[in-house]
Amino acid sequence: MTFGKAFGLSGAAVLCDSQVGDYLTQFARHHVYSTAMPPSLAHALTCAAKKLRGEQWRRDKLAELQACYHENLSDLDGYVETQTAIKPFVIGDSANAVKLSKLLASDKCWVSAIRPPTVPVGTSRLRITLTVNHTQQQIEHLARSIRRNMECVK
Repeated sequence: MTFGKAFGLSGAAVLCDSQVGDYLTQFARHHVYSTAMPPSLAHALTCAAKKLRGEQWRRDKLAELQACYHENLSDLDGYVETQTAIKPFVIGDSANAVKLSKLLASDKCWVSAIRPPTVPVGTSRLRITLTVNHTQQQIEHLARSIRRNMECVK
């Protein structure tokens, strides 16, 4: 399980039964010699897990924001349907993805350009991450900015 995407933190863990754990201890050297999780991360994970289990409003709000994103951008080339709050918007050309990212930044929208070698050549994209801290107005502003600035990168 990755803690970056699932919990909004960093790191990862192998969640398994004792038999698989024993196997990994014996045969997965990179697992055996990796740095142990610091106590602060374990505490942060505990707090994040409590929020995930107990605060349904966060999932509800994120679903609303995802619907708003879909409603405002699904008709554009490059839109990719996802079930997660991470929304890739495929641009294709690396230079165009970087240019669009910079244009969006000038509109106060922080969106990273993801390029090779992280993604295959010709599939450079924007990585849009929705959070419960965003508002529908911010998603609508982002959509307007993408629409306006897409013309500058074609």
